[in-house]
Order: sequence, then structure tokens, then C-alpha cells
Amino acid sequence: MASLTFSFNSPKQRANIEARLTYKTKEGKRISCYARISIEVDKEYWAAYTAGKNFRDIDKINLKSKIDNETAAIREHVLHQFNTQFHTLAQVDGSWLKQSIHEYYYPAPSQQETLTGYWRYYIELKKHENSTVKQFKLDSLYSRLQTIDQKAGRIHRLDEVNENYLSTFISWHKKNGYAHGTILRDFKWIRTVCRHASGNGFQLHPQFANLHVKASKDKNPIIYLDPPEIDQVRNLSGLPPYLDNVRDWLLIACATGQRVSDFMRMSPSMIRKDDQGRKFIDITQEKTGAPVTIPLLPEVAKILVKRNGDFPRPISDQKFNEYVKEVCKRAGIDTVVRVKKRIGNQYTEGNFHKYDLISSHVGRRSFASNYYGIIPSSLLKNITGHSTEQMLLKYIGKTSSDTAAGAYDIMVGALN
Repeated sequence: MASLTFSFNSPKQRANIEARLTYKTKEGKRISCYARISIEVDKEYWAAYTAGKNFRDIDKINLKSKIDNETAAIREHVLHQFNTQFHTLAQVDGSWLKQSIHEYYYPAPSQQETLTGYWRYYIELKKHENSTVKQFKLDSLYSRLQTIDQKAGRIHRLDEVNENYLSTFISWHKKNGYAHGTILRDFKWIRTVCRHASGNGFQLHPQFANLHVKASKDKNPIIYLDPPEIDQVRNLSGLPPYLDNVRDWLLIACATGQRVSDFMRMSPSMIRKDDQGRKFIDITQEKTGAPVTIPLLPEVAKILVKRNGDFPRPISDQKFNEYVKEVCKRAGIDTVVRVKKRIGNQYTEGNFHKYDLISSHVGRRSFASNYYGIIPSSLLKNITGHSTEQMLLKYIGKTSSDTAAGAYDIMVGALN
């Protein structure tokens, strides 16, 4: 027979209440596992609460009522799950208890759940796995799905994600100036969430399996800095300190292939020297959680020497994007490029100076583009953090013809 008790078990003066599930296995072994619930209390208050003190302060009385009701409900929920699932489980442990308590706070939606309703459930379920960037994108798309429902005058159910809904989704986004790539990416998220719902037994529309946003034939050119342009940036002189700081960050980005959320966090503590004296930067990417190791190239080493062993001063993404355009303008990176550029809430096609198209992503693309064909793609993707070579090639705009040409040069060179 299982039991669920609650206690304050923390060296801190304030902490979340801990739940303890105790049961015996079929072999008679006594097992205990632990997980915390959402209620946070002071150690002193918990001692008084468990001693049965009659509180007079209204806030303490309300907290006692909350603890009484919530612990009773959690106990009922967990023990019900335990008693109905125990015979099918190989092991009931802390992970199982944590998941059971999570499902108490965020119960699975009903069969008639809406797309936005299940979306909130999915976000809550995955929030501990998602990066800050991914969480922000899911929240942003959730708001847009709500707006689409409001415009339609109805709330769409999961089983109503069909061809008509896809058409509405695309039309709304195009009308509001979203790029085709954004529409394609975000509908993939809808497919991911709907498939998750299907895995939990929710019915989808028969058309769902064939719903896709077609890739656009009109693609913007890949914007990156080639080696001569990087030289122009490096050779700039007379910069004010704030632009010199940004110039060094741009050079570091072009020499490490990382996103702004990662290179802006770099510090000397991340630098490692191996037994052969080679230096590397070890960092865990914020967006993906993937650990990557980057060779510390001479470009970065020179900047560290220039700054007495430290990296440049971190600044916000917004300031970097603003200042890096000025750096590139001063460097004479002013080739005219025809692209679709977002101005306000609309995308406008026109001719723009290249420095106006530079943003924090240019360093990552420059690194990947400039080293493509010089080092194997399998090694290059490990540094940039792309999960597959296909994703890397798509990122830098390479086609099968490009890879075939590269293979030809390498193979013929090896034979000569």
C-alpha cells in the first residue's frame, strides 16, 4: 500500500514543500521517492503548521487553507495514478512522481480541446526543456493563433486544422507582412504540436497529414562577409570605443560561428588548453542546449591580447544590431543588394546597401560560408551546432551542385 506525505526538507529558510511517496515492491522492498509541489513556505511557518498552531493572521490562515486543500488533492491524484498504473510500471521513482505532480497542475486537455488550448498545455509541458528563445517563439505564435481565431470569430479545434485553416493561416501572416520563411517555420510548429496531441489520443483532421507550406521560389541572397570584407572591418581605425567594442565582437563572431546569444556570453573561463597546447572555447549553446567546442583561432587570440586577456564588453542584441551596421558602413561594405527587407510590419523588395542588411547573424553565416569547402562539413556543423549537414548546407545556401563541385575539387586534388 502506498502513502504520500509532505514535509519541509531544505537547508534554506524558504522552499517548496516536498512530497514523499512510499510504497513496497512486489518483492517486499520499501521504496521512497521525492518531488516538490508548487507551494513555497517559510521553515518557521511549516513548523507551526505541522504543530497544529491556530493562526490569527489572515494571510497565514489563507495559506494554511491552501496547503490543506492542495496537498489533499495532490495526494488523491498521485495515489490514484499509482494504484491504476503500478502494475504496468517497471519502476516508480522520483521522475514518475514529478511527472504525476506536473500532470496535477497541468492536466491533459479534453477530447474537444482547441488548438490554442492544447498549445498552452504543450508550452507548459515543455517549458523546462525549451530554451528562452524557443519559449519566446512558441509564446509569440500562440498570440498570433489567438488573433487568427478572433478574426475568424471562432476558436478552432485540433480536428479543424485542415486545408481551409492552412489557407487562413498563410493569408493572415502574408497580410501582416511576415516572411514566407517565417510562415513555413511556424506552421511546422503547428504540425509538431498537433502530432503531440495525436500521440495523446486526440483526433486530427483527415487532411492533416498532407498539410504543408510550400517552399518559396523567391529567396533572398545569403548575407555574409567574405574574407576581404572581414579584412576591411579588421583594418578600420579611429573608431570610438563603443564601435571598436562592436567591431571586435563582429570579428569574434566571424571566427567562432556562434549566435549572438552565445558569443556575447564568452569569457576567459570557457577557454581550454589541451595537452598539445591547442586552445579551444567550450560553450553550451543557449538556443539548443548543445555543447560545442570551437578552435580558438588567431583572430580571437589577438583580440584577447588587445583586451588584456578578456573578451569585449557585452552589450544587448539590439545595440549590437544597431552599431554593427555603422561599423560595416565605415568599413566600406556598401555593395548594393536586392532583397526583401522588413520595414515596420511589412516586407519591401528593393535595393539596399549591404551594411544595412548586417545583423548579429552575419558572423555565424560568415564563418560557415567562408570555411565551407576548407574543412569537412561534418566538422563544420559540429562547431556551428547544426544537427545535420543538410541543415548546415541550407543555412549557407549551398545546393547539391555546390557539394558535387566541392567533392570534385577535393577528389581530383587528392589524385594529383
